[in-house]
Amino acid sequence: MRPVVFEVNAFLDKVLGWSLTSATTDYQRKTALQLLASILNKRIDVDGTALAMIHDIKTNQRLLGLEPFANMLLSTFWEKEILDGSLIIERRRHAIEAWIWVSYCRTTMEF
Repeated sequence: MRPVVFEVNAFLDKVLGWSLTSATTDYQRKTALQLLASILNKRIDVDGTALAMIHDIKTNQRLLGLEPFANMLLSTFWEKEILDGSLIIERRRHAIEAWIWVSYCRTTMEF
């Protein structure tokens, strides 16, 4: 049985946010980031673009792509989570760790 996620961009955003704000151990944080990177890596098209995560079972049509989440990461994450000096150092360190996980999987894709 496959888990159902109707809004993959919101799900990925929540996983990322949870890893930055709610994970209480390095193990929890690493597991959340591995989940995030795994989903991104498995949803890459042959030509390197982000694939849809959800398909209509009956029509097999694409319902939602990963572009909104990827665009948020590329356009605002670094500035809001890493460059913002008002955030505590630990939060910024965790954001850098998240960026590394996402950047590593991003090396195989183009957004």
